[in-house]
Amino acid sequence: MQDVASISAMQQFHFGRRIRCSDGEAGLLTQVVFDSASRRVTSLGITLGGLFGRRVYVSFATVVPGTGESIPLRISRAVLAASRKEAPTGALLDSKSVVENDHPSGTAAKGTIQLIAVHPGSGELAYLVAHHMRPRQDVKYPENWFSRISRAQLCRRLKDSFP
Repeated sequence: MQDVASISAMQQFHFGRRIRCSDGEAGLLTQVVFDSASRRVTSLGITLGGLFGRRVYVSFATVVPGTGESIPLRISRAVLAASRKEAPTGALLDSKSVVENDHPSGTAAKGTIQLIAVHPGSGELAYLVAHHMRPRQDVKYPENWFSRISRAQLCRRLKDSFP
């Protein structure tokens, strides 16, 4: 049961989830930006208005810890709209980012990111859920299973057993 408690305490990011500013809804989460060295979220990529709006980037520090159907931010919609348009440096991850086994035999399984969970406050990667790593299954991987996080790709270490 201790594992369940720690899962519920994490801040979860589902791509396409609504963004709620201090004065109302503002857009959709489309990207999460990681610092590969520290394995921490640095920024969020948000598409304003809807799927075809323009994308802006805000610091992870603007996220209010909590759970729910939307991702709350400490800033207003006007401040969000005035945020930077250029992608920050780091590993940009989205729903099309590839998660793959780093297998020397070349028989690597591949999937895509379904969910990213981080420790509230620090933004350090806690776990992620990959879609289609196994046929018709979503698989949860703890952060220590990843040997490399790079732009649009995460490579999983070889382990003797699967989670």
